[in-house]
Amino acid sequence: MGKMKILNISVLVAILIVGCWRDAPKRLKVRETNFCFSPNRDNSKIVQSNGVYSFYHKSPNKLESSERIRTSDYRENFIFYPSGELYTFLSTDSSYGLWGSYYIEKNIVKTQYFSPPITVSWDREEVWFELMEDHRLKVIGRTWDKILSKSDLDKYQQNNRNTDAVLSQFCKHDTLPDPNKSWLKKRKWFWCDKKEYQVWKRNLKSTRQMKDRIVSNYRLNKL
Repeated sequence: MGKMKILNISVLVAILIVGCWRDAPKRLKVRETNFCFSPNRDNSKIVQSNGVYSFYHKSPNKLESSERIRTSDYRENFIFYPSGELYTFLSTDSSYGLWGSYYIEKNIVKTQYFSPPITVSWDREEVWFELMEDHRLKVIGRTWDKILSKSDLDKYQQNNRNTDAVLSQFCKHDTLPDPNKSWLKKRKWFWCDKKEYQVWKRNLKSTRQMKDRIVSNYRLNKL
């Protein structure tokens, strides 16, 4: 029993070490890019932020590794928060998803999102969208674990030129996942400005303390 407990602890420690090791390069790179987070941005007039953009993928006749981007029949969803945060999830289950960020250049929405720190299967994904005239989004490029290049854009568009799976449908939702609960937002390296991160952290702590006091007073009044 003791050996099994030691083995379980060793596995957990190994996973945490791998997670931290994979987390390290992000600390060095995100702040140096336009993907870093700043609370002063407001993209609500460019992309809709009161709901979900959904993409319906169709299964091809044959599954090939080179066509990884076309080998699913699930619904892929994206939520664009006004300040530049991003949340993506599959099917209709928004309880588990991936957090990231986005920025806009002309008519292109560039997104990047990460696997959680302890995940060892893959690191990050980058997806670009084109803003269409009818307020829809069109996927024009996608890469895993690398910066999206011109050749990646060309390859993606060639592989997907005859499918409507790259076009979005938008659905309004009253309740969306809270970005303040994102593991990514709690990482200092995710923020463009370290001082803005410290202010957010203090405000979040104050808000929690106020909620705790309200709950405590409510319980005392019921006694």
